[in-house]
Amino acid sequence: MENDTESLLFRYIKGTVSEEEAAEAERLSEESAEARKMVEQLCVIDHGSETLRCMREANPQKSLRMVKRKIRQNKMHRIIIRTQRAAVVLFIPLLCLTVYFSQRQSETIREQPQLVEIASAPGLVTAVILPDSTKVWLNADSRIKYPTFFAGDTREVSISGEAYFSVAENKEKPFFVNMNDAFKIKVTGTEFNAEADPSSSVYSTTLVEGSVQLVSAADPAKPLLTLRPGEQSLWDIHANTVKVQEANIAMVTAWKDGKIIFKNTPIAEIAATLEKRYNARFIISPRLNDYSFTGTFTNQQLIQILEHFRISSGIKYEIKGLDLNPDGTINSTIVVLK
Repeated sequence: MENDTESLLFRYIKGTVSEEEAAEAERLSEESAEARKMVEQLCVIDHGSETLRCMREANPQKSLRMVKRKIRQNKMHRIIIRTQRAAVVLFIPLLCLTVYFSQRQSETIREQPQLVEIASAPGLVTAVILPDSTKVWLNADSRIKYPTFFAGDTREVSISGEAYFSVAENKEKPFFVNMNDAFKIKVTGTEFNAEADPSSSVYSTTLVEGSVQLVSAADPAKPLLTLRPGEQSLWDIHANTVKVQEANIAMVTAWKDGKIIFKNTPIAEIAATLEKRYNARFIISPRLNDYSFTGTFTNQQLIQILEHFRISSGIKYEIKGLDLNPDGTINSTIVVLK
């Protein structure tokens, strides 16, 4: 009988009884002190269970609305008024826990850095400031990947193409540049130029100031070599060999300031530089293979540079037209040197 009474009262609280059962439940609560006490306990349990369920959904506003709705559904107003105090005592700490865990969940999501990729369009130089205030210049048709913030004990980015770095100093948190997974450059605060063109087998690192180490991509704790200011490393990724030589810093880094500097530069290297800078494709006559050129150009158009070649050395040029992608968009300008 006790189980039947408890079941009736619990279903009455939940609002799932018929009119006859509701009348019987109200009669029992009015005539029996034991029944009233049972209703109080069932109300507290119901409020607590509902609140815990809502807490798992991490939605405190919804929890509060659902609990209030349950209160409104009960017709036993005199009993509910007494039990509300006990329910609120239980609800408030659970609501606080709900808000706490909801906030922690949001913070956890925010604490996960997202990967950002910046690409410099062909023919353009793009400047980027990283989350640690490191400054990066991307040469034409180059890209960099970095997190929205640097978590952990290191700062790491990846490049494809050419970039100039002015790294914000932080000796406690080394900075790494991943060179297409071939190797990494490790620094703490310095300026250097890094080139990792996917179409080339030789990746270069040119140190302007400070100090950098080249380390294994698989084992960054293992230094492979250390560069001094003014030195350049040329790493042949296919042969897995590296050469260190003195660098002409002005020539290597001129691109970030809108300059092109040639100093007895072979025609093939000139063409490669102009192709990257002006989104062009050069076709060179074999008779020009031994040709080299010296000159400095600042923010000049391609046609102006070609005119310099023609006037100073008699090189003829012809702009054939446009190299188009399969979808009809322009890939590059075709220039013939002869």
